[in-house]
This record gives sequence, structure tokens and C-alpha cells, in this order.
Amino acid sequence: MLAIPLILLGGLWLVMIRPLRQRQREAQSAQMAVHEGARIMTTAGIFGTVRWVEEETIGLEISDGVVVKYARAAVADVLDDEG
Repeated sequence: MLAIPLILLGGLWLVMIRPLRQRQREAQSAQMAVHEGARIMTTAGIFGTVRWVEEETIGLEISDGVVVKYARAAVADVLDDEG
């Protein structure tokens, strides 16, 4: 009888908690990989080029001469050169 709740908790961990933690680690590594000149995509789906990097914010050039200030946590993905 005690094994059934343990099996259910183990299944819950495998299905929900483990993938969530993995996505959080991937997002954090993407945010730390930001550097000047990198092409990125924000969590809002905006693509741009990083022009400056501070501890908690970045300057994102979204069009020629248009640089907006974004929270570093808003970085969803750092794109490769082909992206």
C-alpha cells in the first residue's frame, strides 16, 4: 500500500518537476551567454542584436539605430550565426 503513493510521487517528479528544472537551467545558461554583438530572441518574441550588457540589463538593437533596454531575464534564446 505504501508503494503506490511513492510510485505516484516518482512519476510526478519525472513528468513535471524534472523537465521544469531542466528548462530553467537552459534559460539561465542562455541569459549568461549573452554578449555584445550576439543575436538573441526575447521571451516576447522580439529578435535583435545586443549592443551593451550590464549586470541585470542589456541594450537590444531591434532596428537600425533603435536600442531598447531589456531585463537580462527576458532573454529566451541566444541564436547562432545562422539563426
